Amino acid sequence: EFNKLDVDYYLTGCATGGDTLKAYGELLANNPELKEEAEAFSKKVKDINEYLVDILQVDLTSMQGLYGRVTYHDPCHLNRGQGVSEQPRKLLKDLPGIEYVEMEAASDCCGAAGLFQGFYPEIAVPITDLKVNSIAKTGADFVTTSCPACLNRIEGSLNLAGCKPKALHIVDLLAMAYE
Repeated sequence: EFNKLDVDYYLTGCATGGDTLKAYGELLANNPELKEEAEAFSKKVKDINEYLVDILQVDLTSMQGLYGRVTYHDPCHLNRGQGVSEQPRKLLKDLPGIEYVEMEAASDCCGAAGLFQGFYPEIAVPITDLKVNSIAKTGADFVTTSCPACLNRIEGSLNLAGCKPKALHIVDLLAMAYE
């Protein structure tokens, strides 16, 4: 049904969902009835960061911006799965008023890993603690990411630890700057 739509791209703000949608062509490669349709669909799927930077080539310099320090957590499915990691950083670095600070181990897992966090909390919690410590060391006012699961995991853990940074999806940070 998606291929019947007259669109150039399907945008996603979820690293895990986007990674899966981009893999439809591969996942259905052995299905002769759906192979071509799945491949055509997958080629049009873009992460919002990828779309804004690589395709739209958005210029943020005219935005009023925000003020504060920002760091970024690489979601596993975006960085390793889709190969998208420089684009979110470019958006943050180009945003007026933002001081971008790279955290230690930015591309290490946050402990969410989908259902992993529910099945193996004894492993997930120490992983998240490492991420929260990395975030805290930056002195950031905001920590952004591009995955709802990572966002929930990080936000909850920051709140439990009483840490200062506000966790936001990168699109929410951009929306705040746009307003």
